[in-house]
Amino acid sequence: MARAAVSWLSKKQATVALSAAEAECVALSTATQEVIWLQRLLADVGEHREEPIVIHEDNQGAIALAKNREACHRTAMKTVK
Repeated sequence: MARAAVSWLSKKQATVALSAAEAECVALSTATQEVIWLQRLLADVGEHREEPIVIHEDNQGAIALAKNREACHRTAMKTVK
């Protein structure tokens, strides 16, 4: 899609985050769900993507949690959608 943003969302999160990293992880989860939905929508209209979708994140704590599943278990965050 011309390497541009095709979706945008702004809303209150349904849960209270105990840290900025946790809030960012919840936002990353929501963004991932949106990407999956958009990929399926595009596939339904015949537009198949083979290359990975990049989701940008600037919070170092959230990046560390996303890269290391074991770190997630040691944080106060118990459940992420």
